[in-house]
Amino acid sequence: MAQSFLRRLAFILLLLASGLAAAAAPGPEAEVRQAWQLLDYIAVDYAGAVQGGKVISAGEYAEMREFSATARERIAALPGNSKQADLLGQADALIALVERKAADADVARNAHALATDLLAAYGVAAAPAQTPDVAAGKALYAQQCAACHGASGHGDGPAGAQLDPPPIAFTDADRASQRSPLALYEAISRGVPGTSMPAYSQLTDAQRWALAFYVGGLAFSDAQRAQGEQLWKHGTPDLRAALPSLPTLVQASEQQLAQRLDPQQAQAVLAFLRAQPQALTAAAGKQATSLELARTKLRQAVDAYAQNDAKQAATLALSAYLDGVEPVEPQISARDAELLRAIETAMGKLRSDIGKGMPPAQVEADAAQALALFERADAALQGSSGSWMAAFLGSLTILLREGLEALLIRSWSASSPSCARPNAAKR
Repeated sequence: MAQSFLRRLAFILLLLASGLAAAAAPGPEAEVRQAWQLLDYIAVDYAGAVQGGKVISAGEYAEMREFSATARERIAALPGNSKQADLLGQADALIALVERKAADADVARNAHALATDLLAAYGVAAAPAQTPDVAAGKALYAQQCAACHGASGHGDGPAGAQLDPPPIAFTDADRASQRSPLALYEAISRGVPGTSMPAYSQLTDAQRWALAFYVGGLAFSDAQRAQGEQLWKHGTPDLRAALPSLPTLVQASEQQLAQRLDPQQAQAVLAFLRAQPQALTAAAGKQATSLELARTKLRQAVDAYAQNDAKQAATLALSAYLDGVEPVEPQISARDAELLRAIETAMGKLRSDIGKGMPPAQVEADAAQALALFERADAALQGSSGSWMAAFLGSLTILLREGLEALLIRSWSASSPSCARPNAAKR
């Protein structure tokens, strides 16, 4: 605990000593999301353009070539960071696959991998702030979507009869197997160019996520959901490790998950968790809640920095560690001490770069690195919630932390009444 105290003291001194006067430009989130949407479109629709190394639709193939080139152009135009060169290399590889009319599975795999890495490199949030309310999504679907897509999602709504192209049938199992809730969320949020699908920007973020989860479950049957519930409750550790957190579930398609699990299990588990995503967050328990807080604070820090509020960004970044990571440090350390050191290093670099006034793209990349490590921590923490020793150590850490911070505040108050605890308003 002495080392923990010294680390915290160093963090606070760094915040006090740094200028915290970074001039930040608006973040690239909109451009990143648009490039992501292009890549997801390629992954899903390429099979309709090329099969067996031959073009089966000249129009679709021209579109695939255009979109792959445009995605690369969008990535090249983003603010530079340490991951951009790798992303451009992946984009070049994807273009080459499309040009030589490669197998649709290879194109989909590469497009999905590039899309995932793109979000991580620029720290763009790929998960809802809270667990989606699927029941609310069902009600929204009836109000907003059923007229075109049909009451049951077959694409047969009365208002969609004259539309060209026709509305998507969410019950199309082949197409649904390639779509993640994130892909559906993006389509709901931004609309689909070249179709009658508008952007539903008037809905709140929570409503759009609720809709994405509801329509993402329409291709599954009640029997599949029931089977998935039993698998989730009594399945192997490998199954839970494949879906350790809400961000992972949000980005998971049936096709991608089948690369790690038995295809039938992948289908059933996704059927259940898209209908009841709260089952995943409940299983993760208090530890995941703590890391979710860390994720939220990190994303808020990046947003604040992009809005030229470096002081608030520094406060939020520190809170992400003290309030989100430190309470579960003993559990993470017990399972993977090297991972804990990597998390501490990544978050320390984030705070340091904020203090130095580094470009916003660098701060976004720092946050993305920390968020990727949190994913590994989620997996490491699976099954640890039942350990009484881990729970005891976690509680002891919190008590000692609060006591040490109180002692530090009293010491500062005695020497400099104007000093205030950096995160006092956030507790």
